[in-house]
Amino acid sequence: MVERITGSSRDTVINAASERLGHQPVLRWSSRNVLDWQGGPAIWAQWA
Repeated sequence: MVERITGSSRDTVINAASERLGHQPVLRWSSRNVLDWQGGPAIWAQWA
């Protein structure tokens, strides 16, 4: 199943997904933390 979640910020999207899953992600990554990131803005989260 695929569910699209949109929001005005990355935190809004992560929080919406966390509410639906019932807990916060155990891992998070953001391209903001990579000094030489060459692509567009990206985030990744993993819920256990």
